[in-house]
Amino acid sequence: MDLVTIQGNQVLTSSTVVALAFDKKHYNVVRDIEVLIANMTALKIEGSSETEKNQYELTERKIVLSVEGFFIESKYKDASGKQNKCYLMTRDGFSLLVMGFTGQKALEWKLKYIEAFNYMEESIKRVNELDITNSEEWRMLKGSAKSIVHIDT
Repeated sequence: MDLVTIQGNQVLTSSTVVALAFDKKHYNVVRDIEVLIANMTALKIEGSSETEKNQYELTERKIVLSVEGFFIESKYKDASGKQNKCYLMTRDGFSLLVMGFTGQKALEWKLKYIEAFNYMEESIKRVNELDITNSEEWRMLKGSAKSIVHIDT
């Protein structure tokens, strides 16, 4: 299981991976994320002017954008092939979600995720600086990044 992945220039993890890593039911992780999104949206709207509040009410997309730096709604197929809702999350979304997870196992996984996010973000920076995407160095860097963040379950 890869703890984090790169999509574009963004390092992300998913609610399905978090549920597996932290030994939680996926529907509970989704529920917790949706509570965070609702609370973040409420904070954004409460702190807005009346005109901005009306704009938020008119376009749900604008509300989604206010939390997009944290959580991105997505889909995955379960073992039976059924499409289910999941969330992709940035480092900030992950941090916000798992802050409330407690215990020794949770601490161990938090530290693994921090290491994985840091390594992948540093890898992206190095690749962007060097523009070596078609070289042997890129293949080696990509392989080493995967080996750092891949955990067998």
